[in-house]
Amino acid sequence: MRSISPIVSKVTNIMVIELSLQYDHNITDFTIDIKGNYKLDDFGIDEILIIKSDHNSYDHINSGFNSDSEKYVSIIKLNMDDLFLESILHEIKHAYVDWKIYSNGGKPIRDTAEVKRFYTPELERFLIHDRDKFPNLSKIIDLYYYSSPLEVPSFLENHNHNPNYINYREKVNMMLSIEDIDFDLNELEKEFINFKDYDIPFFRKFTSTLDFIHGSSKILSKRGKKILKKIKRIENC
Repeated sequence: MRSISPIVSKVTNIMVIELSLQYDHNITDFTIDIKGNYKLDDFGIDEILIIKSDHNSYDHINSGFNSDSEKYVSIIKLNMDDLFLESILHEIKHAYVDWKIYSNGGKPIRDTAEVKRFYTPELERFLIHDRDKFPNLSKIIDLYYYSSPLEVPSFLENHNHNPNYINYREKVNMMLSIEDIDFDLNELEKEFINFKDYDIPFFRKFTSTLDFIHGSSKILSKRGKKILKKIKRIENC
């Protein structure tokens, strides 16, 4: 499930068709009855609820098995005014991974340590709304996002489908050499202090700006090497 999943492309195509059907009807939130209308192997999500939003995301907090309807429902938020095929593919992969974990008796994404320590609502606020306030710091925070265990499967799926979408190789190369990134160190210091206001436990271990840079260099380099191996496996298949 964490490698390339052909079923994700099939469901993405279904999503495109369903979105197209809604497009001329002043599109609002709607539900796609996957189980009722499509016969898919290895895809146990019963329904996909599409919610209009100002950003694209998989709602890992509210997705899952609904005991009232006895259906597994995945909730995906989409920006209808800025939507690409790759964006849909990315979020479907998140939903698929979460369902596979559930179907195998594991913890849903919302209960993982990664969500509690890193992928908090405060990180989402930073990435979606506040990143422009931190032009130096965001260069590193972005790399943590691209290398997050929760995001890697979706970005690998994107890379397999369209390597030019985000240029994942370039992101990985930056992970391998973040100390070569052009920072304004004085501004970075100020941004790092202000960043402490965000409730993201993962970053509390860094005691200073230099500690943050050096510590991040080690962490991101290790992650980057692992991701690069996965990229090469995909490209050599």
